[in-house]
Amino acid sequence: MRPLRLEFCAFCPYENRQVLDFSCLKGQSFFLIHGATGAGKTSVFDAICYALYGEAADESRRPGMLRNREAAPDVPTYVDFIFALREEVWHIRRNPEYTRKAKRGTGTAREMASVILERIKDGEPVERWKNDGEVRRKIYSLIGFECRQFRQVVLLPQGEFRRFLMADTAERKEIMRVLFNTDVYQEMEERLKRKAADLAARYEKIRARQEFFLQDAEMPDIQSLQEAVESCRTETELLRREAGTREELYRKSLQEKEAGRAVSEKFQALEQALRREAKERQQQERDKETKKLWEQAERAAALTDLNAQWERDKANARQKAADLKSLYAKGKQAAADEQKAREIWRGIKDGESGQKQRQEELGHLRSLLGTADSLAESIRAAEQCRREEEASRKQAEALKQTLERGRTEYKACQECIEVLRNKAADAKAVGLRVKTLEQEAETVRRIALLQQEIAGAEEQFRKQKEEAELSRRTWQQADQKLRNMRELAGQAQAALLAGKLAEGDPCPVCGSPHHPRLAQMVGRCLTEEDLEKNQKKTDQYHQHWEELQEKAAAAERAWQEKCAARDALAGSAQEWRPQIDIQNELNVYRRRLQEDQKACAELSEQEARSGRLEKQMEEWENKRSRQQELSRQAAVSAAAAQKSVEEKKSHLPETFWEPDQMRGHIARLEAEIREWEKRSDQAEKRFREAVTCYGNLKGSWSSCLQECRQLSRRAFDSRELFMQRCREAGFLDRNDYERAIAGQWADSSYRASVCRQLEEHAANFQAVQVEIRKARMETEGKVQPDLPALEQAEQHAMAEWKTVHERWAASQERWKKLQKSRKNWQELEEQGGRAAARYAQLADLADLASGKSGSRVSFQTYVLHSLLEDVMEAANQRLLVMSRGQYQLQSGERLNGNKQGGLDMEVFDNYSGYSRPMATLSGGESFLASLSLALGLSDVVQSYAGGTRLDTMFIDEGFGTLDSETLDVALKALFSLQRSGRLIGIISHVEELRSRIPARLEVKKSRSGGSRAEFVIGTTES
Repeated sequence: MRPLRLEFCAFCPYENRQVLDFSCLKGQSFFLIHGATGAGKTSVFDAICYALYGEAADESRRPGMLRNREAAPDVPTYVDFIFALREEVWHIRRNPEYTRKAKRGTGTAREMASVILERIKDGEPVERWKNDGEVRRKIYSLIGFECRQFRQVVLLPQGEFRRFLMADTAERKEIMRVLFNTDVYQEMEERLKRKAADLAARYEKIRARQEFFLQDAEMPDIQSLQEAVESCRTETELLRREAGTREELYRKSLQEKEAGRAVSEKFQALEQALRREAKERQQQERDKETKKLWEQAERAAALTDLNAQWERDKANARQKAADLKSLYAKGKQAAADEQKAREIWRGIKDGESGQKQRQEELGHLRSLLGTADSLAESIRAAEQCRREEEASRKQAEALKQTLERGRTEYKACQECIEVLRNKAADAKAVGLRVKTLEQEAETVRRIALLQQEIAGAEEQFRKQKEEAELSRRTWQQADQKLRNMRELAGQAQAALLAGKLAEGDPCPVCGSPHHPRLAQMVGRCLTEEDLEKNQKKTDQYHQHWEELQEKAAAAERAWQEKCAARDALAGSAQEWRPQIDIQNELNVYRRRLQEDQKACAELSEQEARSGRLEKQMEEWENKRSRQQELSRQAAVSAAAAQKSVEEKKSHLPETFWEPDQMRGHIARLEAEIREWEKRSDQAEKRFREAVTCYGNLKGSWSSCLQECRQLSRRAFDSRELFMQRCREAGFLDRNDYERAIAGQWADSSYRASVCRQLEEHAANFQAVQVEIRKARMETEGKVQPDLPALEQAEQHAMAEWKTVHERWAASQERWKKLQKSRKNWQELEEQGGRAAARYAQLADLADLASGKSGSRVSFQTYVLHSLLEDVMEAANQRLLVMSRGQYQLQSGERLNGNKQGGLDMEVFDNYSGYSRPMATLSGGESFLASLSLALGLSDVVQSYAGGTRLDTMFIDEGFGTLDSETLDVALKALFSLQRSGRLIGIISHVEELRSRIPARLEVKKSRSGGSRAEFVIGTTES
């Protein structure tokens, strides 16, 4: 991975947009990132790391902390990075979540985090990824490193590796565990322990379940269970055979009982049939009288139609006689009505002369109706002209009065405008004074608020400082306790070794065969787990102390910032006055300003009103002139209209000057004419109708008389026929007939039901006789059995069979239960064998991985030891060069030959031929060793990342501790890295490097607080 172009804006200390074009290096693969402390040198690497992984170079800085605090709300925060990887060019752009200026309105909005990754070909993107998860996976597949590994390989912070050099075994183990992420090996150890423990627990559960099955079967051991299964099987077979025999006996007794029950039922059926026969004979005797009544009713029912015909003929004759009587009465009334109608019609005919006079008067009035209408129209026109004349005169007078009032109002308005103009002239000066007083009051208020905040911030700083001091003492106590425990652990290890030594055996520490004073165990032997547990607790106390220190420093900065803000405000104020005095004066000037502003507003209104009044007075004058002309014209029109009215009145009677009166009289004449004609028509119509009605009634009476005589003869004939048929049916007279069909016998359905009952009773009697003959045939020669005795024998056989069957079922159930227990026990035995074999394997592996057997080294410690050897081997290739062949790194185990040693490191001095601790190195020598170790670690991490190669590396600080000669050697070693094609960037503030490295990235901090960076080619000397 080789950077081509880096652009970022409002990022960390860089307030404005920065563009770093790496093509400016012009083939230089070794450059210096130079600048003052805090200018933002490491932030360049932060930008690269954030663009690729969304995280800063330091894990403590979250993405939300990367935006520049001084950046304006409308300035975006982003990182745009273009880099080359092998033969391909890639572009990635990323921005964190931050608060920006809203696109609409004056407020703010949240800009959400986003990222875009593109593959560039011929200057155009050909592939694109926008999802953060997809981008992270793609970056990992391209570069081959996760973010943590990228920080280790690309940025080499010297302070961290010096701490790694000088750390003890426990600290170095913890650092390497984080660097190489060897928690997976520790987790493997724990998983092996858990699996072995799970298998042991499973084996114990299997044994417990086997014991449970034996206890459930009430057997002491498996041999007894086997014997019980065989014994129970034999007993079950014997009971099964006995149950079969008892079942056969029970079925035989059941058949005998069923046969006896069938014979007994036949004897019972014979007795029941004899009882039913006696009942049926009694019913036959009762049915004889019923049958006689039924036969009489049937004969009478045959005469029902004749009787009904006689009744109908008799009713028709009576009805026709009544109709004849009614027609006679109506004829007499019709004759009287005809005579009365004749007299009325003749009286109306006598009044025809009066009708002719009314018609002549009506014609004359209709001819004068048009003249009356014209007169009324002329009267209305004259009245309208008179009203218009009066209205015009009144409007002219009103316009004159309105014009006088307008002139008076206009004069008053002009006087008011003059007064208001004098008041408005003072408004501007009063407004300026109000603004000055408001600013002064706001400054005093802010100073008072800052004073309160300063008191609170000072109290917060004091509390945070006290908490930090308390936490520091707690951490120092825990650290002292840890040192004491380490001394005890060392003594305990010596005592353990001494316990295994015998006189003459070589000491594993000094090699001597004599042991005059062996170490003794003091107290409990402390394990590595105890030390790690206390180490973690001490680290937690130390971390808590650092966090509290940071909080106290932040509280102190906040307090100092508030004090500075208060002093700045106090210095900007020209003079100090009490806030109450300022407020009182401000209130006075505000009231004056309100009055002046009100006067200004009223002045505008009055000026507008004056203009409106001038226009209105001009309009009113024009209207008054027009109205006077209209009044004159209306007077002339009124005189002409009155003359026309007088001329038309002379042609009409005085009573008919009003057209409505004439029309009312005409309407009355027309109504009288129509009424006379209507009464004449009605009288003539009623006379003719009376004559017609009288003639019709006379004809109807004659026809009705003939029909009445015919119906009387028909009723007599029907009576004679009915009486003849009654005598033929055996009835003496009509009363005898009516008794035969009286009551329910008149209903045909009742007679039918009686007939069916009679037939049913006869059929039942015949069926009972047949049943009796059949039952006698079936019981002939048989004896009635003893059913109670047969039932008792059947119940006894069934009870014996059930008893034996229950014993057989219980024995079979116990046999099955014993078989199931034996089968479950055998299956668990097989599972237990497999679990025991698997447990033996896993227990050996767990002991080996945790260091309890074999070489007594845990898996994680072995891996870390191997990695440390690789790192030191790679580091020595550069340390020998930079130290001119004097120094090389080696592990502590090489010195004492103990393969079970820890992760101790020493430096071997080839000049003296002796090894010595790391702490004996000088500052410059420590830097060379740290740099070699960092470069070696970078090579090892790359090799363990699948051979992925990074073409860029940043080295942070440490060169200030070297003398001139050693600096030359270190730079030559770094320049040699260029042969591998890497781009090497050294992050340093040392001025001497500017004269030695021609390509530089100068980072400068401006006075406004922001930083800027640019590439410079050429040394300071040139």
